[in-house]
Amino acid sequence: MAAALAQPSSATYCLHDATGPFRRAVADWAQRRFGVAVDPESEVLLLVGSQEGTAHLPLAVLNPGESALLLDPYYPSHLGGLQLASAVPLRLPLQSEAGWRPDFGRLPSSQWDQLKLMVLGFPTTPPPRWAARSGWMRRRTWLRVTTSSSPTTIPTWI
Repeated sequence: MAAALAQPSSATYCLHDATGPFRRAVADWAQRRFGVAVDPESEVLLLVGSQEGTAHLPLAVLNPGESALLLDPYYPSHLGGLQLASAVPLRLPLQSEAGWRPDFGRLPSSQWDQLKLMVLGFPTTPPPRWAARSGWMRRRTWLRVTTSSSPTTIPTWI
């Protein structure tokens, strides 16, 4: 038993190997949809649920001290993930008077320039609401993703 425990294969996530076909399909989809090459072995992870992902994503994309936009109210995992990454949350309060919809115009340009991540739990942040597609479409931005081989621009809707 002691010899088996010393083998690296005894300390792997048990579902990783069994999810190979799914992870390859995700990598193929990312290539088709965004033109981004994703390694299914090291860059695609099947999650138990979205809370796991929202809590751990900041660790992968933020350095300590970097800023992230957080709609408020938020799920605990949204803030918790930023805290795990030692990030600086910039809260954007959602107001009942505005139908709980985010007013991005309330953020000064100096704060926009600091953002490295936007945690948008909308439209299902605790008070559920639907956003008008036209409102979100007007706020189109480009997310700059740097891979090990070359920078790639991915269209992202906010």
